[in-house]
Formats: sequence, structure tokens, C-alpha cells
Amino acid sequence: MFAIAAILGLAFGAVAYKKGYSLLFWWLYGFVVFILPTFLFGPIAGIVIYLFVLIILYFKNPNQIKFKKCDSCAEIVRIEAVKCKHCGGDLPPIR
Repeated sequence: MFAIAAILGLAFGAVAYKKGYSLLFWWLYGFVVFILPTFLFGPIAGIVIYLFVLIILYFKNPNQIKFKKCDSCAEIVRIEAVKCKHCGGDLPPIR
């Protein structure tokens, strides 16, 4: 059971790492998300909850609020920026 949870935790870690999050933290989170419901409610509930949370993580956009794209050079800059750090172009203010 723990070996399966460790392997399933890697799926969480891989998806999170691809999005710029910590591999180790999200591996541990995936491990717990599978183990805890499995012990409390059974293996089917563990798998369903695990897949539900994994799908949410997969579609979560980490850059949704904190960053924006420069209109001049298309580089990613912080949303608070008024000038692009890459090209020096003026950025429109946040609304």
C-alpha cells in the first residue's frame, strides 16, 4: 500500500514540478492524499479522491494572478511592474 502511494505521489510531484512548484512537497502531498482516504474510507474512495485532487492540480495555473506578459517582447513580468525588465517597454497599469 505504501509503495503504491509513493509511486502515485510521483504523479503529483511531476505535475507540480512542471508548473514550478516543489517536487518533494507535492510528492508528499500526493502520498498523503492517497493514504489518508484509503485508510479512512477504503481503496475506492482513496483512488477517487486522489484522482480528483490530481485533476485540480493539473488544471491549476500558477501564473494566473502574479504575472503578465509584456506587450512589446512577450516576456513574463510581475503584474505590479510598470516597465518591462527585459526590454524596458512601458506596461499598462493593472485594472
